[in-house]
Amino acid sequence: MSDCRFACSSSFDPRWLTDRLLPSSATLLHASLPLCMALQKAIIRQGSALIDKGKIAPLKWFRLAAITEGPDLALFVNPSTLSRLALWLVDALRDRLVGAMNAKQQGEEKRRTRSLPIVVACLDERRGTYVVVGVTGAPEYGDVRKKYVAGLLALCWLS
Repeated sequence: MSDCRFACSSSFDPRWLTDRLLPSSATLLHASLPLCMALQKAIIRQGSALIDKGKIAPLKWFRLAAITEGPDLALFVNPSTLSRLALWLVDALRDRLVGAMNAKQQGEEKRRTRSLPIVVACLDERRGTYVVVGVTGAPEYGDVRKKYVAGLLALCWLS
């Protein structure tokens, strides 16, 4: 709480935040860039494979993508990596959905497209369970319905 008080005051020194967010050594930051790039390539590779193979099932209330095999399966057991994949899929499917709607409705008045939430599941072979992440879908960038996916997952869990 005390950090917020200092951040909101007029005497806040921006170097205070920079010193705590950035690594003390630029070489550590430079050495971590290839790891970040490899992770992003794995996300794009897995997301493209899901779209190209048609492994994203459109259900009544959401789209479901399940990852059960592949060379990067161990990467997506981490929920943050799986969340990044889900967000990438939202963007990729939004572009595809808008492109398809534009092709269909060239002469008509454009209606608001319905974009379903995406639930992505990844098999954790070591534990024999699935890691599941849900993200809201939006036909336009920034159009978010908060708490929609959590209620949807709870509804599916109870039924």
